[in-house]
Amino acid sequence: MKRLAAFSLLLLLALVLLSCGGDGLSLFPRSEASDLSITGPEDGSVYTSTQPLALQIGTSDPAGHPNLEVQVTLFSATGDSVWEQRLTGPAPNEDLGLQLPELPAGRYELEIVVRQNGEQVERHTATIFSVRDRPRISGIASFPPLITASTPVQLSADITADAGSDPWLRWTWRGKTIAQGSRSSGAAAVLWKAPADDGVYAVTLELFPVAPPEGTGYSFRSSIAMSTDIYVSAAGAAARNELGPVSSYLSLFHLQADLADAVAVAKDPKRVAIPIGSPRIVPVGDGFGYRLEGGAGFRVPWPVLPVDMGELAPFTLSVGIRPEQLTGADRIVTATAGAITFTLEFGTDASPELAVAVPDSPRLVIPSGAPSLVPGQRCLVSVSVEPRLGGLSVRWFNDGRQISETTVSLLLPPLGADGSAIVGGGPGFVAVIDELGVYYRDEAGRPATDPTLFRAAMRRLHGDRLLFADGFDGMFLPAEFSMKGKSDLLAGAAELQPNASLELPPVQFPAKDFSIELGLDQVSEQSAIVRLSWAVPSSPFTEARLAADSGILRLQFLGETVTDGVRSSMDVPPAPAEKAGLIVRVTCPPEAKTPLAIDRVLALTANGKK
Repeated sequence: MKRLAAFSLLLLLALVLLSCGGDGLSLFPRSEASDLSITGPEDGSVYTSTQPLALQIGTSDPAGHPNLEVQVTLFSATGDSVWEQRLTGPAPNEDLGLQLPELPAGRYELEIVVRQNGEQVERHTATIFSVRDRPRISGIASFPPLITASTPVQLSADITADAGSDPWLRWTWRGKTIAQGSRSSGAAAVLWKAPADDGVYAVTLELFPVAPPEGTGYSFRSSIAMSTDIYVSAAGAAARNELGPVSSYLSLFHLQADLADAVAVAKDPKRVAIPIGSPRIVPVGDGFGYRLEGGAGFRVPWPVLPVDMGELAPFTLSVGIRPEQLTGADRIVTATAGAITFTLEFGTDASPELAVAVPDSPRLVIPSGAPSLVPGQRCLVSVSVEPRLGGLSVRWFNDGRQISETTVSLLLPPLGADGSAIVGGGPGFVAVIDELGVYYRDEAGRPATDPTLFRAAMRRLHGDRLLFADGFDGMFLPAEFSMKGKSDLLAGAAELQPNASLELPPVQFPAKDFSIELGLDQVSEQSAIVRLSWAVPSSPFTEARLAADSGILRLQFLGETVTDGVRSSMDVPPAPAEKAGLIVRVTCPPEAKTPLAIDRVLALTANGKK
């Protein structure tokens, strides 16, 4: 009972010592041959020159150890003794009051040896660190803001440390290392794949003032650490994927911290592009992208351009890009199909252009006519290529809006099934690429260029205000649109000759006001006969001639009245008893001298969430 009380006193004294300061102190278990114990620094302790070295020799029988001697030795990382202190007759159960000397910053091995009557009875070693100022972790951030199950997460830390130092960082989750390395190698920002289940998960960052011995890691915890809770939501759609659906693409890279082809991943998860150099993952909007510089890029070792029965098929190549340094003639994407090569590049004026190389023919360059891309600003560059008899039709788009259309004469040779692509990889080119895709098949399964570019851009811009939109970007009239009379789909516009008409998809009449805008070509007729009816048999209708203003025919629906904002208005016909959509038909006036050329249609509610 007396021995138990003495041990309790010893434990209490040790706890008092631990609470009085010191970094990473531990009560170490004594050997079986001795009732002495050492309370001192543990592995991973960090000391400054002004910080005392707390050390205590504990025992339950202080009077029973009259001839104690303690030797404290400090060894450098190379094993050399750099400091030594010998204490004769130290008082048990009291702090020995040691002070480390001024030491160069680094890793040291501290050895504590206790002798009684000249014989060693206890020994303890600890790896400690010396610093001028104590480093600290100021905070940990996670990206993207909304984290869903099984998606990549970027973890980044704000580190404060001595100038010229290079701390070693170790990220862990559930005791397993996520990543580790020096701050200079980029370990302050790492990627972690969120767990497959939703929930709250703690991730820990440890800071060691210096790197471990080469080829090893630290087997102990650092005394400088911070944990953060990561909130993971149930699996859902990615925060930013502009291109889709996957079924319409021959190859599609969302570049969300990996180089996987979304088209191939369902069949072969290992089918990923091959890095060239060191492309670096960076945040883009609510997702990720790859920064390409110094010749970095990636190679796709399989065909990305469509070939059907030895002939090139229609396709649209789209790239989400944020240029950061433009030198002129910078190569963005080079794709081969058999013997021909298509290169999407920047011209000397930093405007996108498409170069086509065919054996035994001069290199053909097709400019976009688009304004120069602005360094630091992200743009979705799309080029649609439609093979035609004796040549190609090429359409250019910036952020979903058509810029130009060019038809060139070119004789294409028969093509094999082989092909590949290289993204970036050129000297001097510095840009962030966050999405890349080759569209080749529409929703009806037909070989086609991408008809959804304008619609997708308007969805991003207007959110749930959008009722419908189309830019007539593709090779076919969009579903739910219809044309009557002498009409055609030409150069990204529905072209109506006199008395020909275009009927828009039925609009489910919203409770709030809305508008329908029809963009007209510069040489188009600037008025139209507008007919309103309901999508029911024998519906009543109203009809009036409305005028465009500055190339836009705007139908503003205000209650039961429609106005063009110029000089004319009309009424909405009485609504049927059953729920039905409102049909808008526009007709080119019979006396028009030029066709009515509609290059875009946009229907919006008056307000909503973007």
